[in-house]
Amino acid sequence: MPMDTGFRSLADQLRSWPTERISRLLLARPDLATPSPHDSGQLAARAATRTSLHYAMDDLNHLELIVLDAVVLANQTTRAHLSSMVNAEVDAATRALSHLEDCGLVWHSLGGLRAVTGVATLLRGSPGASGLQPFAGHLGADQEEVVRRLAAVSAEARAMLEAVDAGGGQASFSRARPRVAVAEASGPAEELIAHGLLVSSGEEMLTLPGEVGLTLRGGRTTRERVNLPPSLPTSSRASTLVDRAAAGAAFELVRNLELLLDAWGATPPRSLRGGTGLTVRDLRATAERLHVTEPTAALLIEVSWASGLLALGTDEEGDPSWMPTELFDQCCSSRWLPGGRTCRRLLRLAGLPAWSVGPGDPTG
Repeated sequence: MPMDTGFRSLADQLRSWPTERISRLLLARPDLATPSPHDSGQLAARAATRTSLHYAMDDLNHLELIVLDAVVLANQTTRAHLSSMVNAEVDAATRALSHLEDCGLVWHSLGGLRAVTGVATLLRGSPGASGLQPFAGHLGADQEEVVRRLAAVSAEARAMLEAVDAGGGQASFSRARPRVAVAEASGPAEELIAHGLLVSSGEEMLTLPGEVGLTLRGGRTTRERVNLPPSLPTSSRASTLVDRAAAGAAFELVRNLELLLDAWGATPPRSLRGGTGLTVRDLRATAERLHVTEPTAALLIEVSWASGLLALGTDEEGDPSWMPTELFDQCCSSRWLPGGRTCRRLLRLAGLPAWSVGPGDPTG
């Protein structure tokens, strides 16, 4: 790391990585490897695209999302500061941060650890988002200043501040003045504005700065511990009922697989450019034909492909298309499909190159 201060860009950091670490990145995010990037600059640019970020973040667990959210809030920070922000054991938070770095979602800038551009937008509304607004910066980096200002407001103003935090960090106002001195403040809203604990962020809208929300939560992005697995609610069911439900689900899976492959045998859908996916139009048409949701249709396609029932071929016009294999014909003659075994061993990868879904053509 140059001068022990970080890198100018993600591309510079990737350029400094050894081959083994680049390999870990490509294994964690397989979509980055197709087609093969020419250099570190192209790899970094591809890693920052919205689609690739969405694939990578879809594979993160709850703790990793919380750590990533803390990186976004702090903007440029150190490992020690980040560990103090996350309500989890230090070792668990450190492992999560290391994974985020290996995935290319967090990198070392000249000012400290920061998230790749585009991550903040995708985090909004996700299960890992803390609900804290970005840091305003006007209160400085010292948390004691926020504590001092909180101690100076009334109980009514403090209760309002807690309510705004619980409501997502923003609140509308119509009567409070957006700029007012402490001595002239009238009511809890103006009192908070005067102390800088709420800031105006547009027409009749007040925002709770991230550093204030962090202090309200005891210096952590979440009030609850995030590295502990939640309790799993269970209920008792008769074994006969479970057996009937499982048999029904298995029958439905085999029936849908057969309908899917029969339909694609008659009219094979074309693949995306390079033979690495399916158009949105064809996915939607398949879901409508099977009377299932689009995610369910995508799962059926993945199971077919992973079972060896579906492969890339060429249609009558010589275009690459998805077609049933000879194995499907054999299964039809024996009335047996290997979908159940495949479901047990299939690793669902959101970034699986073979089943990325995209427009493919102007009408897709």
